[in-house]
Amino acid sequence: MYKYTRQDTNKAFYVPIDWCDVTLQKYIGFYDIIKDIEPEELSEKLFNDMSLFHSIISYWVGFDSSKISYTDKIDIFNKISFLFMQIEYLKINGFAHNGIVYHLPESKIDYYGNTLPLAKATFSEIVECFELEKASTFVNALPYILGILCKPHGEKYNDQKVSDRAEDFKTLPMNLVWHTCFFLTSSKRLFNQALKQSLEEQAKAAALTDMAGIMH
Repeated sequence: MYKYTRQDTNKAFYVPIDWCDVTLQKYIGFYDIIKDIEPEELSEKLFNDMSLFHSIISYWVGFDSSKISYTDKIDIFNKISFLFMQIEYLKINGFAHNGIVYHLPESKIDYYGNTLPLAKATFSEIVECFELEKASTFVNALPYILGILCKPHGEKYNDQKVSDRAEDFKTLPMNLVWHTCFFLTSSKRLFNQALKQSLEEQAKAAALTDMAGIMH
């Protein structure tokens, strides 16, 4: 965090300078400001829409940005510019939070050498996560998706724990969340591919069985 001092009150305020300074809950609020803007249009909007610029500054400093000098606003924006940069992902299998180690669902390799993502998650867990995405944006649904899929080693799924765990996960730093998101979105894509392939193979097998009956 970077410290500033308000000129009107002489009180200190802080702005993030890295993803580790931003909690998931804070990012969800920021996402609500920019969610209707296409990613490729965001840079242009920031330089041409002063209302958007001031809304973003006000959100991150926690008060009306009109109380801040223009020079400080530009400096603050430079500090938070990492929010608009491409994210470099690292592969992680779990994370520690508030003294508990959480594990992401494990994948496995099938007999044909294909990766089966989320193999250790139950079908109901996966379906519930997909339904959450349909009902909300991926970002807003993230605390609950993490609450469903991320568990201490050996723990079985318990829907009674999801809401409490989701609230706890809102305090996760975004540097951990982004790596976890990369795992989940990649796993979802692979899961959908594997599911499609499996359904196609089952359909072919069913068609061959029907044809065998007709030939007989």
